[in-house]
Amino acid sequence: MDVERLVRDTIDRHDLLPAGQRVIVAVSGGVDSLCLLALLRALAPGYGVSLHVGHLNHGLRPESIAEAGRVQALCSDWGLPCTVGYADVPGIMESRRLSVEEAARVARYRFLAGLARQVGASVIAVGHQADDQAETVLMHLIRGTGLGGLRGMQPLGWLDETLMVDEDTGRTPPDRIRLIRPLLYVSRAQLVAYA
Repeated sequence: MDVERLVRDTIDRHDLLPAGQRVIVAVSGGVDSLCLLALLRALAPGYGVSLHVGHLNHGLRPESIAEAGRVQALCSDWGLPCTVGYADVPGIMESRRLSVEEAARVARYRFLAGLARQVGASVIAVGHQADDQAETVLMHLIRGTGLGGLRGMQPLGWLDETLMVDEDTGRTPPDRIRLIRPLLYVSRAQLVAYA
């Protein structure tokens, strides 16, 4: 089955893209997120949704600035709005005593939630794919989990409310934000071939 059809089937089966919604597409600049963007760009008109790209520079690598520029240039070429943010992940690690991965995750979802509020989006699409799913289940197993933890990520979830706190007001907005993973049944090898 081709990748676009597989993604369309996942979107339909899990009702990931309600018509008329604005969708934030999280794009890191890697293969997975760029494929996600290309696929959603191709499928968006059929679902009646509009896209807005969000890219966060985590401040961890010198090449991050150039990567952000490439994402912005691609969005400009494709006529898509793009917002680039910056986070001091090392500062978050130190102040909250988190690992680099956890600090980057907190920064990324806070940025995406803030962007969603700013542009009136109710959906955030992320590029988790089938290989990420296997890794997540394995990590849950290693950490020790019940049966619920073994099922891993789902195509449709909700953004963790603790990540949605508005840093200016300290309040969580009343509207929940959908977190969708349209690539969850697509392998990395399939995405590389698609790219």
